[in-house]
Amino acid sequence: DAVLICRYLCSQKPPAGMTSLSQVARFVSLIPFIEDWKSFGCASLDIWCTSQELLDVGAGDWEEHGVLLHNFILWLQSQGSTEAGAGSLYLVVGSGLPEGNTVYVMQQSCTSENKGTVFWNACSGDSFSATDKQCPLIDIGCILNSQNIYANLQGVTSPHLLSYDTQDSASWRPFFLQSSGESTEWCAACACICNPGPPQILRPTTFISVQEAQLQYEVPNIFRAEEIQAELTVEIKKSVRRWRMTKADQYAHTSFNVDISRRLQNLLPTLEALQESGNLGETTLQSHEGDILGISSMWEIDAMAFNMPYAKHATIVERLRTINLHHVLHRNVQFINAVYVHPIVHNVFSVWIYYGRVYPKRIA
Repeated sequence: DAVLICRYLCSQKPPAGMTSLSQVARFVSLIPFIEDWKSFGCASLDIWCTSQELLDVGAGDWEEHGVLLHNFILWLQSQGSTEAGAGSLYLVVGSGLPEGNTVYVMQQSCTSENKGTVFWNACSGDSFSATDKQCPLIDIGCILNSQNIYANLQGVTSPHLLSYDTQDSASWRPFFLQSSGESTEWCAACACICNPGPPQILRPTTFISVQEAQLQYEVPNIFRAEEIQAELTVEIKKSVRRWRMTKADQYAHTSFNVDISRRLQNLLPTLEALQESGNLGETTLQSHEGDILGISSMWEIDAMAFNMPYAKHATIVERLRTINLHHVLHRNVQFINAVYVHPIVHNVFSVWIYYGRVYPKRIA
């Protein structure tokens, strides 16, 4: 059945311990992304799951991630969070790069000026200012909250060119009129293509939310995290050996430096803790880089750390393959493979991988 999208938006409490905007944004971004046609096997359907269904399925697309982040921020605002602010909050339906049709969350300060407006990509956890011309959100068709849907009438759709004052009837047209029945001049005169049917629709007094009143979170699955960690470690090693069995590299020996891999793996939980607390900044990374360089004075190290959601092994292994670090003909090269999987809640996992290669230093 068709459901009015406003009914998906309501305050929902995030998992215990997540009290900051950065924490809830990161949690939502760690829920794996999967499009509807892959989940439900029908390319013609656009299915919006509730937040509980998203957690239970363990994956969702732009709509589910956007709705969940919106609802978490709304809850933070209800708790007086200064970081979440007290301004207006909207779900944005538009187009983005590279995905095409997309859903973002728009967070406004108490003023409607663009400089106080931030867009959140809930799938990646990244935020962008409305004045940023490089924002990957390139088109806004409409915005909505739990009470109304506003169609963009401004003739332009680029976020940095728009006004976000929804009280301006020349800029935004509400789907519903106020329940008082008072009509506006433009609404009485025409029927907008964004609002087919009667030109005036009164908003119901209340909307019944389709969301669960309280989200249920399963405890972190430590056993499954350790299982994934062991499986990924083996799978990455097997894959690197297979990738190197090309016509050019078929006689290349593939070995892994166990000592350096183990030492780097011991650093990964620290990166997770810093990321979770929002303290993984440039200074911290430089300090961490110093730890890496101090591992051995005998090796040249070419390695990088990745943090990503866990969906399945193949997705993670394929990302490593595209880096192309495996294609090297140096006789004494060895590879680094360090994996750490951190369990959060409800089978959401944060995967950290140190992947790279090392060479013996030349002695002058």
